[in-house]
Amino acid sequence: MLRLRTFHLEEFERAIERRLETLASMRPRPAYFEEATVREFANRYELRLWASCLDPRQTEVEAERSRLIVRVNLGHNRCYESVFAFACPVAVEAVEARWSKGLLTIVLPKLGTRRIVLEES
Repeated sequence: MLRLRTFHLEEFERAIERRLETLASMRPRPAYFEEATVREFANRYELRLWASCLDPRQTEVEAERSRLIVRVNLGHNRCYESVFAFACPVAVEAVEARWSKGLLTIVLPKLGTRRIVLEES
């Protein structure tokens, strides 16, 4: 006998939110980078990639609405590519990347987020 369970929209939304939070908080470990961390803040994501052998002149960073692509040219028509996906869309024009002593730091501001202060009435 086939039994169907009805879902309320609130249950579905909570399940999706939990899954997206899990995906956003996953700690990717790309093979080319020694370590990678993604931190989520209220207004931005911060991605840190450690790669002591990385040449910043051979590295491209490409931001899209909900993902970031880091490409490293390895020479001889070869490249390494890491893709990071984000739950919230990012402000592509405001993305910043810095390279310092083996650490590539990329800051991705979230698009259109703001905290709303509740007023007591």
